[in-house]
Amino acid sequence: MKTINFTIFLYCGIFLIPHLLQAQNCSPDSSKRYQQFDASAPNNFICQIIVERKKKRYNATASFVSANVLVGAGHSFRERSFSKIRSLIIYAGRHNENGINKWLFTKKYKRKELKTFIPKRFQKKSDPDYDYAYVALPENVTVDFFQLSQFEKLKDHTDSIFVSGYPGDKGNKELWKKGDTPQSIVNKDAVLLYSIYTYVADSGAPLWCRTENTYFIIGVHGTGHYHNESCNAAAKLTDKRILELRNFIDKNKK
Repeated sequence: MKTINFTIFLYCGIFLIPHLLQAQNCSPDSSKRYQQFDASAPNNFICQIIVERKKKRYNATASFVSANVLVGAGHSFRERSFSKIRSLIIYAGRHNENGINKWLFTKKYKRKELKTFIPKRFQKKSDPDYDYAYVALPENVTVDFFQLSQFEKLKDHTDSIFVSGYPGDKGNKELWKKGDTPQSIVNKDAVLLYSIYTYVADSGAPLWCRTENTYFIIGVHGTGHYHNESCNAAAKLTDKRILELRNFIDKNKK
């Protein structure tokens, strides 16, 4: 397959984390979202996906961190004996061309073509602190993607932190960017908490920032409540998780 010189664009489970969230003062504002109309970076790093199972299809969001590896929410890719994944559909780089919305890239992959990694603590116990997944595609589809970093290393070098996804209340096919200041992010051991508004199908969206013309992913949005009753959260990229992800990328290079 010809490599495309752009970067590619997961069902948002509604999880509450009472021991972490209820103590936070959060009031997400749904009006503070901005639709993205072009496929420039990092919009083309972020994809709308459909996870097809035996009886249902789930919309969600994911993002590229290498030429063939996506990161998304653990609950989007976790499998049970009664809920196996059959295929993954990717839609990336939505843009407006002569008044018509188009995608730069779309493709459907069978489950057997994918390599996945989900932390055991989420796979077995549904621990929301570990709600993330890595997915390797059988081919390279991009040359540009998010770089990996920790929130702690970038918070003093950026003005804004963003969550960009394909929310269900916007039809699952529109990319919406929403953000806040680094000072508003609550830093926990395994998660980053924020009052950035999200909705169903934002799950797996990257928590990202830009510094010195480089786009970094610092977390994976996985938990939230679209009725605005508590904070939202992302599994943050710690040193251990970054090493884990880089090893996964190296192991599945094409």
